[in-house]
This record gives sequence, structure tokens and C-alpha cells, in this order.
Amino acid sequence: MALLETIQSDLKEAMKAKEEKKTSTLRMLIAAVKNEEISKRPAVLEEADIAAVVKREIKKLNDALEQFRQGGREDLVASYKEEAEILKKYLPAELGEDEIRKIIKAEVVESSDKNFGVVMKAVMQELKGKADGTLVSKIVKEVFEKE
Repeated sequence: MALLETIQSDLKEAMKAKEEKKTSTLRMLIAAVKNEEISKRPAVLEEADIAAVVKREIKKLNDALEQFRQGGREDLVASYKEEAEILKKYLPAELGEDEIRKIIKAEVVESSDKNFGVVMKAVMQELKGKADGTLVSKIVKEVFEKE
């Protein structure tokens, strides 16, 4: 539970420093983790589960950010972008595009079935938590177009 402890300690520091945006964002994240914990009972959350919650919350913020951008609400866009940046600190570093491309090309060569879905499934299992799914999908499509 080192990740959750880090989040809780950062929350305490943010509260002491009177950083309202960071405090509210971390409280929201801790609540989401607690909700996940309740839904998984009696199992205990692992680090990967907590990282998945962080990723899900960032995705929610990014989706809302896009909606506000389309609606012309730049004040809310900036606010949600700031919240997403606060949460990104708690994710493990993602692989670069070059590393992802190498893994995808290796999987396409290994796979006897040249089906997009089969390759995506295999690559996402290998890259789980290390890469963004939309980026992986884009690269897989590019690789298939070249072949």
C-alpha cells in the first residue's frame, strides 16, 4: 500500500500548505480508492489496483476536459487539466512511443493471426499499466497499414 500511503501523506502536506486544488483532488482520489476497496471486498487492493483507479480518474478528468473544451468553458478546462496533472504524479512512468512500437512489431511477427483484435489483446496484456491504450491502438493501426 505504498502508493496509497504516498497519496495520503501528500494530502496532509497539501492541507498544511493550504493548497485547495491539490487537497480536493487528492481527497477525490482517496474516495475513489476506498470505493474500489469496498467493491473488491474481502480482497485487499494491490498497487496495480490503486494505479488502475488513478488511471481511471485521470481518464474521467480528460473526458470532462474535452467536453468543456467543446462547450467553450476554458476556465473549467484549465481547472480539470490541473487536477489531471496532480494525479499523473502517482502513475508509473509510461513507455515511450519507440519502445511501444518495438513491442508491437515483435508481436505482429510472432502472431500467426494477423488480426487487429488479436494483436491488440496480446500487446495490451504485455503493456498493461505501462502504456496508454489509445496510443497503442494508433501504433498497431499504423503497423498494419504498412504491411
